[in-house]
Formats: sequence, structure tokens, C-alpha cells
Amino acid sequence: MRERSAELVVDSVSKSYPGRAGSSLALDALSVTVEPGTTLAVLGPSGCGKSTLLRMIAGIEAPDAGRILLGGAELSRAGFAVDADRRGINMVFQNYALWPHLRVRDIIGYGLRHGRHRVDTATRESRVAELVDLLQLDGLEDRRPAEISGGQQQRVAIARALATEPGLLLFDEPLSNLDVQLRATMRTELATLLARLSTTVVYVTHDVTEALALADRILVLDKGRAVQLDTAQAVFSRPATPWVAAMAGFSSRLVPQLVHHDAESARAVLGGETLLGQACGDGPDGLPQVFIHPDAVTLADGLHAVTPGTVSGIVRACVYEGRGYRVTVQVPEAGSVTVLSPTMLEFDSTVALRVDPEGVLVFGRAA
Repeated sequence: MRERSAELVVDSVSKSYPGRAGSSLALDALSVTVEPGTTLAVLGPSGCGKSTLLRMIAGIEAPDAGRILLGGAELSRAGFAVDADRRGINMVFQNYALWPHLRVRDIIGYGLRHGRHRVDTATRESRVAELVDLLQLDGLEDRRPAEISGGQQQRVAIARALATEPGLLLFDEPLSNLDVQLRATMRTELATLLARLSTTVVYVTHDVTEALALADRILVLDKGRAVQLDTAQAVFSRPATPWVAAMAGFSSRLVPQLVHHDAESARAVLGGETLLGQACGDGPDGLPQVFIHPDAVTLADGLHAVTPGTVSGIVRACVYEGRGYRVTVQVPEAGSVTVLSPTMLEFDSTVALRVDPEGVLVFGRAA
């Protein structure tokens, strides 16, 4: 394929919707630039502004303030918007939006047969064949959507979006309707595909794993504001706030009595025990918080933690998960930590946990 690639600029864009209690702000002076040929994942919970941003880039809605540019050309500003079909942007929808009465080949080539991207028959058939090969749809060209699987339907939707060589490709949570196993398979396939293409991509999702696997950079939104914009590696390893840390999978949260840290490393004191971790600046209201990723926790030998980087606690839950047990350990007066165990642990028993500092994020300075 010969996809065009264009820089996307979202410049101080705001959008609000009228509500019962006045106006509800969906996006608040949001700015982000997506370099040509790169993938930006927009991540956040429901209601954070992801879909609003996508609709404004696509031309479905216009901003109240700010502007949107693609390849240097202005697409939207307050009171002005280029028509959606003239933006050089295509979208892959959550439900794929495939015409049920058309064959796969006709769905892929629809934009090349109708409208402003119409080409001659030979060119259309050549491009459809190219996309069929790229998306591994060989042998399905004459089938209709009801006759192919969910994963194949997704590939057809992507092929249709690529057919007109857009400067920007939008994805609206395209894996959310798939079962867990197929979602993992399609995530890998999609990551491989995006790496081969030169198209600029904005990928909206609420799934952290998808964002990490697919994106060059991740924009984290919360209540219409940019909480963090960074590489996937940085968002995962150095979340900007406790909220981002929890969303990035640092699921265990402890409240220490005292925190000491320099520019990079930190020590969190919990009773007479100490955890080592990465210093992440002040927490909300200056209160110290420790966030721990489950992959960083292992069971230590012996019953009591005696060295920095280990902590002891009491077993409060032990649930079998096939390859082992997921254990919840209560750390006295601090919170709880999750650890995986190859064997069942007795309720109320005392265990020691070894915690890798690379998986510990320390916010705040002192209690």
C-alpha cells in the first residue's frame, strides 16, 4: 500500500455539552501533536473525553475553542469545519459497520467505487487484491459479513479504511467486542500491521495492554484533561500521577508512615520495614502513597522481612487461578499487596514478600 501520512495537530481544543446543571466540559484546552506515520493511543476511563476527541478529529463534531490541523491544513475551529468526507481521514468503528448485503471485496473497494476517491475498475481491483493479501483475507472475497468470524470482520473494516489511502486513520476501541482469546490474537496482528504501515494513527481505547502494545506514544485523559503524554514505556514505568499508576496496572496501594527520596529513588517506611522504589514526586495533598505492580512481588523465604525491599503481612485471601494462587496480603496499618503463589497459603498466616524496586512507585514526602 501507498498510504499517505500527515501530521495531526490538536491545538488548545475545548468542547462542552449542555447538561441539567449547566454546561459539562468534555475536553479542556487539550493540545497534542501526532507525528506523521506514528500511532497515538488515547487512554482513559469512560467519560474522560476519548470519544469526543475522536469525533472532532473525524469531523462529526466541531470544537468550541481551539483548532485541529492535518498536514498543515486547518480542519476545524470554532465556527468552521471541513466536511468529514473531505478530511482525508478514515475510521475503524467499534462495531465494524460492515454492510451485511455486500461481499468482502465490495466492502473493501466501496470507497474506490463511489464518491470523491472513485478510480477505474482495474485500479480498484488491484488495490483490493493488495489489501486482501495484506490483511490475510484470501479466500473470503466473495463472502458476506455474516459468513466470516469477528476477527475477519475486523480485518475487512481495516482494509476498507486503508483503501482510499488516508492521511490519518482513527480506531474507536476496535477490539472491545471480541472475546478475550481473540482480542489477544488480534492485538498482536494489529501491532504487526501498524508497524508495517506508514499511516498516522489515533487509537482510542480503555485497555492499557492495547495501548502499550500498539502505540508509539500514549495520551492519558481524565475528565477532559491531559494527565500524561509520553512513550508507552514511560507511561508504564513512570506514571505521572497515582491515578495513572493505578490505571497502568500498579494495583496494590500502600500508605507509608514516612517517605524519603531524592530525584530518582525513594524509601517508604511501613512500621519497622522499608520498601525501595522510584521517586514520583508529590502525591495528592502531599500525602505519601506507594503503588506496586503485581509482577514485582514474590514470596520471600522465612516468616519475617528483615532487609530493605521486603515487607511482611497477613494472608487475607487465597484464590486458585489455574497456574497458581492469587494471594491478598494485608500489611498492618498500610493496605494490602497481591502476590502469586504456587501453593495454597493458610488464611491468617504471616508471610514475607520481596518487592522489586523497579515495580514500586512512591508518591509524596511525609505523612
